[in-house]
Parts: sequence; structure tokens; C-alpha cells
Amino acid sequence: MVPMPEQLSDMIDEVRALRDDLKQWCWPRDVMTMHEAADYLRVSYDYFKTHWRTWGIPAAKAGRRMLFQQQDLKAWVSRHVHTDMPNEE
Repeated sequence: MVPMPEQLSDMIDEVRALRDDLKQWCWPRDVMTMHEAADYLRVSYDYFKTHWRTWGIPAAKAGRRMLFQQQDLKAWVSRHVHTDMPNEE
């Protein structure tokens, strides 16, 4: 029996949910994929992928993935905060 498109969509959602649950147990919380690092910095994935090396953000390669530590991203942000920016009030 071939699954119907609606059933496939439900199955895909279930697999994604299981993957996310598994990541919580197998992946240290302070280690991020490139997508997660881009989200953390609130920039697009494509922009982050293009610039992370020139920004000097350290990463480790795991297979085909680049992994980033949250502490390295925080340190990078701290070094690049502009203190002369006007306050948003």
C-alpha cells in the first residue's frame, strides 16, 4: 500500500520531531549547526555561510557539517558591539 500525500506529510513531520528530540540528547546544547548559528546571530543562513570565515568565527568540521560553539559566537558578538550606537527608546 502506497501512503497518500497527506500521510507522507504527517510521517515527515513525525520524523522531524523525533530528530529534534534526539538532537537534545545526542548533541551538546552549546554546539550549533550552521543554520542554528545563523539563527542565533539573527542573520540569514546564506549570509552567515558566506561570511563566517572572514569574521573569524571558529568552527569544527564533523563530516559535512560545520559546528559552532555558542561561547565563540557570544565572544564574537561582544567584540563587535558598537558602543557609540544611539539607545532605542
